[in-house]
Amino acid sequence: MKMIIHLIFTFFISTICLMSALGNSYGWILYALTFAAWTCFFWTVYKRLKRKNERVAQEELFQEYMRSKIRRDQQYK
Repeated sequence: MKMIIHLIFTFFISTICLMSALGNSYGWILYALTFAAWTCFFWTVYKRLKRKNERVAQEELFQEYMRSKIRRDQQYK
C-alpha cells in the first residue's frame, strides 16, 4: 500500500515537472527533479525488497535451527 502511494506521488511530481519543462527556458532543472524523484522511488523499492529478502533468509535459518534442535532432542529420548 505504501509503495502504491509513493508511486502515485512520483507520477504526480514527474508529470507536473515534465509539463512545466515544455515551456520553460530552464527545463533541465525540472528534468533533473523528475530524474531525482524516480531515483528516490526506485531506491526506496530496492531497500524494501532487500529488507524483505533478509527477513525471509533469517526466518529460513531459524526454521532450520529449530528442526535440527527437535531432531537432536528426539535422539536423546
